[in-house]
Amino acid sequence: MLAACLISLPLWLSGGVNACVVGEAWPWAQAPESYALISVSGSVPLDPDGQWTTAVRLAGLQGLIVHFPQSTGGPEGAKLGEWEKVCASKGLTLGLSFGERPSRERLEELLNSCQALFCVSLPAQLHDVVEEEALEVLVGKLMPIASGGPLNESVFALDAIRAFPLARGQRVEDSWIAAYDGSVGQGRHVRLDLELDAAGRLRPEDLDLLTRCGVAMRQIYGTNRAAGSSASASSEDSDAHHLASACLDGDVSSYWTPAPGTRRAFLEFTLPKERIIDRVLLRAPLGVRTPDSPFEVHLKIHGVWREVASGTGIGRCRILSVGPAPATALRVIVDGGAQRPAIAACELYASPPRVIIDASETVFLGAASVALESNYPGAQVRYTLDGKAVTAESILYRRPFVMDRTCLLTAMAFATDGSTPIPSHQHFVHYTAETLRTPEFLGLLQLRAGLVRSDSDPQGNTWIGFVLVPRDGIYAFFKPESLRERLYIGDYDLFGSSSPIGEVGLKAGWHALRLTRPAHAVPVEPQIAWRGPGVAKGVVPEENLGHRQRVGKDE
Repeated sequence: MLAACLISLPLWLSGGVNACVVGEAWPWAQAPESYALISVSGSVPLDPDGQWTTAVRLAGLQGLIVHFPQSTGGPEGAKLGEWEKVCASKGLTLGLSFGERPSRERLEELLNSCQALFCVSLPAQLHDVVEEEALEVLVGKLMPIASGGPLNESVFALDAIRAFPLARGQRVEDSWIAAYDGSVGQGRHVRLDLELDAAGRLRPEDLDLLTRCGVAMRQIYGTNRAAGSSASASSEDSDAHHLASACLDGDVSSYWTPAPGTRRAFLEFTLPKERIIDRVLLRAPLGVRTPDSPFEVHLKIHGVWREVASGTGIGRCRILSVGPAPATALRVIVDGGAQRPAIAACELYASPPRVIIDASETVFLGAASVALESNYPGAQVRYTLDGKAVTAESILYRRPFVMDRTCLLTAMAFATDGSTPIPSHQHFVHYTAETLRTPEFLGLLQLRAGLVRSDSDPQGNTWIGFVLVPRDGIYAFFKPESLRERLYIGDYDLFGSSSPIGEVGLKAGWHALRLTRPAHAVPVEPQIAWRGPGVAKGVVPEENLGHRQRVGKDE
């Protein structure tokens, strides 16, 4: 029950995993495996204009947790109870999290006002076992706890996902999906920590990330590629609800199981046509005790059965990633040992056809080399360089090529199975010696060392000054993983809304620099990391940062 200094008490809705979803057909919304955590304090209103719930629902998340950093403040219990009903109307479960231990009266007020919380997380105080037990009893009395629910054993957080090492051409939402795939059915949950602005609204960069994650999830899990298949098995129970076809009826209460006495058997699907498959989702039947059986997954590829995955224990749900392959049939072999195995559903999914753009540089002097590769075997890759939509008549990619201009590259992969492709985009910025950004000052200049806080920012989270560029060329600046900073060279926004790295072409000399931080950040002097011609990646030296002496206002 202990995780990251929190005692997490999962309080699952009665009725099993489907109870948290109202009229939702997306397969990843069958259980609260992923949720958003929003920190509220003081007089911040709960969900102004319904922005939180709308954004979280569009992202495909199932739960939303309200975090109270302090033991006091936040909404009254009655308001929280009303908002819980709003969340439920949108298919979202609600949870509570506390940064400081609330009083028993405060906790009881909030719990009594709600109907069915997803979880309650309290700071651990292991030295006071009696108090811990009393709180667990209190929560257990006030909230319905369904037996057999999976524990909140570990959590992925948004910043950790953003900090995952990304392969060239990989998107942040790909890391989110990888974290989700690894959490489903494993007793883990993916948590997105979201920040609010002064008005109590989600920040634009988080809204953008939520939207992109939701789109990416729907692109993968929006269509079950096993639909329309025919099902058979090496052995079936005589009960009509336990035939192989039960795995295709969409009802998790019906399931396939072999005849009594059968321990090892296989379930087989024949697809209506060849389809690319890169994910196999298995579900165990609800309310039925199933063994942690060893299993193997085989795909029929070009007429030959090949093992693509194996494991032990399906749990209530399991997602298996396999290498993208053109399959015409699937077989799941299960060995139940002393018990009969059972499978309620077997679903097949795949990432949409997409092109990975591998460029030596995207901001460059001279030229850059570009290679395109599809995630689908045998797909035909076409592209444009003018930002126009890619069609079947666009340029056919045959081999790596040289990029020597500023442009928007758009590429698409046309798959052999007719899957709907999604476009990949990459901006290229070409500099010449003449178009590099001109500095504000050349040569020696009498400046005070380091940056200085801006007088126009009363919270002290804006720093201004100049950075000395030693030579002409392309410079990269790196955003710290733990902060959401914005960095400007002159009027140029290096990081945009979410990019972890910004590149710009600069001429030697002193360039105006401005760095802003979120309002909640500790106002300590920042360290800026960079890389450039003859400059290895590292913190900008103090002698390369300076500011003018104040003359009553910011320079």
